[in-house]
Amino acid sequence: MINLFKDIFSALTETKPVEVNPATCLPLIEETQIDVGGNFFGFSNDSFNDHSHSSFDSFNSFND
Repeated sequence: MINLFKDIFSALTETKPVEVNPATCLPLIEETQIDVGGNFFGFSNDSFNDHSHSSFDSFNSFND
């Protein structure tokens, strides 16, 4: 009976560290490499956007 109490107590007090996607700071879904936002570990939705490109780089109507 004492061992049963110890097992139940340890199961209730045992905490697992929450793994976090460093790119989004969102927690990962347990036993996966996908965060709760649907991003793979190390990536965010912003990772796929090219912020350095502007539509004015390829076409400039002021230089005709």
